[in-house]
Amino acid sequence: MQSISIAELLLVIYVIVDDWYLVQGYSFLQGKPGRKPCFRDSEVITLMLAQDFIPYPGENQYIGYIKANYSDLFPDLITQSQFNRRARNLRLLVEKMRRYWLRELNMLTQVDLLLDTKPIPVMGYKRSKRCSDFAGSADYGVCTSRKMKYYGYKLVSLCTLEGIPVVYELVPANTVSAWQPKVSCMPCEAAISTQTKVSSEKIGRKESISIHVIAFTQPSELIKLSKIQFLSIAG
Repeated sequence: MQSISIAELLLVIYVIVDDWYLVQGYSFLQGKPGRKPCFRDSEVITLMLAQDFIPYPGENQYIGYIKANYSDLFPDLITQSQFNRRARNLRLLVEKMRRYWLRELNMLTQVDLLLDTKPIPVMGYKRSKRCSDFAGSADYGVCTSRKMKYYGYKLVSLCTLEGIPVVYELVPANTVSAWQPKVSCMPCEAAISTQTKVSSEKIGRKESISIHVIAFTQPSELIKLSKIQFLSIAG
């Protein structure tokens, strides 16, 4: 497998991000108050995406690594607290860019998809949950593969056979794996609904087609589930 340096990776990500930002991304930020920052939004998004390839557990170490080794690429690099604040403000813009590339790569028309889940613990299992910010949305659950009981959520994702995530959603940890998920694909957003019945509300025109979903049950085992409905909702 051919590899590239971190500097080349940062440059490639920046070019892709900035080209999209200048054509489409900037329009989503029209009317944004305040003066234009010296450290551009494209640079913040580049560092957000590159963080998945650079194995540092915390933002302080990550920003320190970039400052120490790649200050020539980011001469106006901001502090960790500034980066964290701006990254949170730009998270929805990153999601719009992800969906744009899904359409460009023709991934929304895939028929065979992989379904997988991941436990997301948020609190100690025995702590009181009554006053928690997660009360009412998180729940108790069990991860069989890890033999772990936890309180939190379950990350559900649908990916192409090449490993490209198409849609994802957080659901309570007690959501069973035997449900038949309904996948909603809209022009500007995609989401997973774990309800077993399709809403009776009429939202535009609904067109149902069938797709196959492959679920990971064990690391070495793939099981093809029964067909589920793929709802295409025209706005």
